[in-house]
Amino acid sequence: MNEFLNLIDYQTQLGCLEWQKKRNQILNRDSHRCQICGKGKSSQVRFNDQCWNIGIDYSNSSSEVLPVSLSVSDFKNLVHAEALKIVKYRNDNHLLVGISDNGVLGVMNADNTPKLQSPDNLRINLIKHPSGLLSFVVRDKDIPSDCINVEYAVYLSETPIVLNVHHKHYIIQHKAWEYLDEDLVTLCNECHTKIHQAIGVKVYSDENGYMRHIPLTPCARCYGAGYFPEYKHVENGICFRCRGARFEELIKEQQ
Repeated sequence: MNEFLNLIDYQTQLGCLEWQKKRNQILNRDSHRCQICGKGKSSQVRFNDQCWNIGIDYSNSSSEVLPVSLSVSDFKNLVHAEALKIVKYRNDNHLLVGISDNGVLGVMNADNTPKLQSPDNLRINLIKHPSGLLSFVVRDKDIPSDCINVEYAVYLSETPIVLNVHHKHYIIQHKAWEYLDEDLVTLCNECHTKIHQAIGVKVYSDENGYMRHIPLTPCARCYGAGYFPEYKHVENGICFRCRGARFEELIKEQQ
C-alpha cells in the first residue's frame, strides 16, 4: 500500500520545521486558544507540596464581579483555605494569578508592584462566570471595585492542557503541512481527543482533483491521533499501540 506512505510517516512529519512553522501560524491565527472550549495551554505551579496545572479560559469573558469586597483573611475563611499565593502565569509574563492551597483560582487586577507583597494592600472580589463557575479577582485596595475588568477566567486541571493543531481531514498525498489554513484548527488535547472519538477524521486520496474517500479504522487507543502531546516527554508522545500509524489497517502494514 505505497499510497499510504505519507500517513505512515506522519509522526516524523510532525517533527519537521515545515510543520512547526505551519503549526505556529495556526496557533497565532487562533490566538493560542482552543476553538471549542476556549482554554489556553496550562502551566504547572507548585504550592507547598502540591502541583497545579493552571491556565486561562477565554470562554468566560462575560463575567459578573460581585460587589462585596473581602480582605485576604476573610476570603481564606470563606473558601476554607489556609494560604493564598500570587504566582506569575508562565505563558504570559504580564498575568498574575492567585491560587489558594485548596485549589481556588483567581486573577489579579493590579500591577506587579511591591505593594502586592503585603496582604493589607489587597482586596478580593468574587466573580460569577456564565458557566456557573465562581472564582475571584485580587486587586490593589486603591482600585475601586467598579473599575475591575475581567476578560477571562483561570482554570485548574488535574492533567496538563496542551494545544494541538487538528487536521479536519487527511489527504494521503499531502504532508502534514500541505493543507489550507481553513482545514486546520487549534484544539486543546481534551477537545482533540473528543473529536477523534466522536467524529473521527476522514481520509481521502487526491486522484487528479477528485477526492476519493478511503475507509480506514482509527487506532483503538489514540482514536487516529497517533500521539499524545501531553506525554511528549515519553518517546515524543507516540501512541504505543499504533506507533504513530493512527489506523488499524496501517498497523498491519507496519508489521
